[in-house]
Amino acid sequence: MTYQQQISLSAKGHGDMHDLTEQVAAIVNSSGIKTGLMHVFNVGSTAALGTIEFEPGLQRFAGNFGQAHSAQP
Repeated sequence: MTYQQQISLSAKGHGDMHDLTEQVAAIVNSSGIKTGLMHVFNVGSTAALGTIEFEPGLQRFAGNFGQAHSAQP
């Protein structure tokens, strides 16, 4: 059995982050599938997915880290 849904997001700018935990959990629950694998991917040459504990201060730290360690136009 397979099940598919889409989440659409818009970025506010460089370093923008989204916590998808609740949205992905809702999709898994609505699938009716009890055992299996869930796959999340993104489309876009400058987008990225990561798994990390989403905690207070993370966006500030990650944004500063990304700006210091990436090429800027």
